[in-house]
Amino acid sequence: MLTDSFAAGWPMRVSYQSRKTLASTTPSIQPGRAWTAAWWQWVRALDLPYADQNTTLLDYVMQVDHQAQRLELLEGAIDRAVPAAPAELRAIVDALRALRGVAKVTAVTLATDDQRQLLLQVDDN
Repeated sequence: MLTDSFAAGWPMRVSYQSRKTLASTTPSIQPGRAWTAAWWQWVRALDLPYADQNTTLLDYVMQVDHQAQRLELLEGAIDRAVPAAPAELRAIVDALRALRGVAKVTAVTLATDDQRQLLLQVDDN
């Protein structure tokens, strides 16, 4: 399962690597801010001087696309699972999501982890 820490961390790792590669091989003039639609269009249109650089850039772009698709699939699965969950679990998820900065994936992760901990405590007693 894709955890929140992984989901939050992969763009930063790929972003650092791809920005480092781009900074060393491309002009410093880049359209707008990184990760916008205009920036992605610019990145995909780049033709770097060496074939290995183009291969590396293509790999970074494909990895970001793959992870974005994976995240969409997992979020869709969570969207379908939450309404089917017991009312108590849905209430916990809703309460967590009401907190500022707590997204859906985080709320579900915390709520289900809390449920697992309760089950473990019951089994130990």
